[in-house]
Amino acid sequence: MNENIIRRTTALAISAALLASLVVVAAAPAIGANGPKKDFVAGGGQNLAGGVGPAVDVFQISAHNDGSLPGDAKGSMSFKRTGTRDGITAKVTCLQVAGNVAQVTGHMTKPGIWGPVGTRVVAMFVDIADGPDLLRFASGGYWTGTDGCYATSAPVPVTKGNVVVTDAP
Repeated sequence: MNENIIRRTTALAISAALLASLVVVAAAPAIGANGPKKDFVAGGGQNLAGGVGPAVDVFQISAHNDGSLPGDAKGSMSFKRTGTRDGITAKVTCLQVAGNVAQVTGHMTKPGIWGPVGTRVVAMFVDIADGPDLLRFASGGYWTGTDGCYATSAPVPVTKGNVVVTDAP
């Protein structure tokens, strides 16, 4: 009798798993067809400071654009150099996405080594499908551009972690 219960339970579990996978596969085209409705960038990880080390930088980004203008962005980003007090936390105020590249501007929410509350911080994130993602954080005069979201100097490879950039239609 126990063998019958085990067989029925196993068959029921396999049937449920197959049904669930069919539902997910059937729903995937509908999800993809609609696509994301907002530009966004999200991720976290670390890289070698300045791309060469030996210090290690740890970062986090979560930003999305609620409207059609880059300045409609919301979110947060942070950067910390391990072993030092050199770090920032910023509220995102601008997000501009083009393909796999996200330009992000924010303002520091706490005073730090880069300046007082309100100091502008810029970042660039590049989502690379078949290799390490790229990033760059900067403050002070290390940016260019005049449209609200600023470009930074050349990005460096992410050594651990991942960045996802989505350019909504």
